[in-house]
Amino acid sequence: MFPVYTLLLLSRDLTFVQIGITGTATALAKILGEVPTGYIGDRVGRRNSLIISQLLFASVPAGLVFAERFPVFVAIFATLGLAETFQSGSGDAWLYDTLLEEADAESFTSVRGRGGALRKYVGSVTMVLGGVLYAVNQIYPFVAAALMSATGALVLLTLPPNRHLEGETISPTRALSAARTQLLSIPLRSFVLFVGLLFAAIRATEEFIQPATAGAIEATVSSLTIAGQPLPDSAVLGIMYASFTLVSAVASDSAGSLSTRLGTKGVLALISTSMVISMLIPALVPAVVIPTFFVLQASKSIMRPIANQYINDHTDSFGRATVLSAFSLLFGAATVPFMLIGGVAADRTTAIVAVAAIGGVYLLSSLLSVVWESPVLDTAPRGEADVSTTATD
Repeated sequence: MFPVYTLLLLSRDLTFVQIGITGTATALAKILGEVPTGYIGDRVGRRNSLIISQLLFASVPAGLVFAERFPVFVAIFATLGLAETFQSGSGDAWLYDTLLEEADAESFTSVRGRGGALRKYVGSVTMVLGGVLYAVNQIYPFVAAALMSATGALVLLTLPPNRHLEGETISPTRALSAARTQLLSIPLRSFVLFVGLLFAAIRATEEFIQPATAGAIEATVSSLTIAGQPLPDSAVLGIMYASFTLVSAVASDSAGSLSTRLGTKGVLALISTSMVISMLIPALVPAVVIPTFFVLQASKSIMRPIANQYINDHTDSFGRATVLSAFSLLFGAATVPFMLIGGVAADRTTAIVAVAAIGGVYLLSSLLSVVWESPVLDTAPRGEADVSTTATD
């Protein structure tokens, strides 16, 4: 349903302020739900948590088909945030522990990157099709999204559980204590801080994609037609975001090979440098703003599997989903100041300058982080001895 859901909300007479509130509902649900749903994943099983996530995802577009009143839209988008939290920690926890059982945990980055790439390839196609379907009938892309998510829940039923965690239980107190202890440990604390800043900066810039690129995109696609007719706005939006997704897919697929060649520390240095340069240059040369967003989306897709590999390597199976969800919570919290800085800069200048401001703050904060402590330390992973620790699947 992305990116045409905004068009649907406008057609249902929601104002831009109300649309902003629905986005806030999603963000709040994610912040409040991250750690609790991570614990649920450890308690009831990562696979079961993923099934719940897919069912919640299916309910969102299904609800949008029928929703008319603003409070209902707020509830629907809060459900979207909750669906994402059920997936955020449990998905990578399930994959890592499954590979660990097969004595193949080192392949996590490659497998996670390849899976992310396939998801993005499919997503790029559905974005274009969603825009076209919306041009035919505004309900069609939402019906299709609901059916696809429901089908995903059925597919998840075929996944194996994490066998070494069966029959174990974990209390909320122990899960939170394990997450706090591990995230504050020397192998993780500086890495989580550095990578959290990186992801937060990228997430903040995504708010300015449309205003920063509007002029360039309009000039590029204005000459494109179908059967002599200009492309509808929904199709243009679909093509633009599909392009971002395709680039992200290629980048995600390369994460494993990059990690093997450069190591985690080398990839961090490469990605951070590329990000800062790409975010600062458009302030001087506005014409390159579109490539900037391609670089940022590619950077996020490369770093996600590598970051999760490092965190998983230094985390016990006991409470793994809770730890990963706690990281997502910290990343979300770090996004707030970047967004505020970008918003102030955009109001006083332009969206392009806002992106540069976010880049400058990221450069300063990441350098301070490195001065405090190196983000990647030469410590041994926890290894397969931790396979027999606590959680249920």
